[in-house]
Amino acid sequence: MIALKISVKNKLLLSSILLFVGVANAQSTKKDLVLGKWLFYEFTDSDATPEQQKVIDDGNKTNKGLIITFSPGNKFKSELKGGLKENNVQGNFKLLKNDQIVMLKDTFKIITLDNVYLKLYRDDSSPIAVFKRL
Repeated sequence: MIALKISVKNKLLLSSILLFVGVANAQSTKKDLVLGKWLFYEFTDSDATPEQQKVIDDGNKTNKGLIITFSPGNKFKSELKGGLKENNVQGNFKLLKNDQIVMLKDTFKIITLDNVYLKLYRDDSSPIAVFKRL
């Protein structure tokens, strides 16, 4: 067995490098996961009042068929054939370190991002937007 003598200074340097690599890999994994096509599935809010639920149900109907595509180069495109002008846009997106994504001028908290679901949350006055990967 070979014993390595590593100074405290080198241990700290090694720990910093490993931490940086871990954070960099986590960020690139999120970017890799978000890339692709996502189909709008539903708005959901378990605390919605009956009036709010009606608005959510209307939003689910209005956004049915909406597809958001995230591409390399931090580009995104949302499409809804025959849909609202606001649902047919393209622009840039940016993933932030605090589990947020910025699209155009809107910032969303990423609740879930995996191989199946993308769940986004804007603020307390908005429901969670659920997308499924195509």
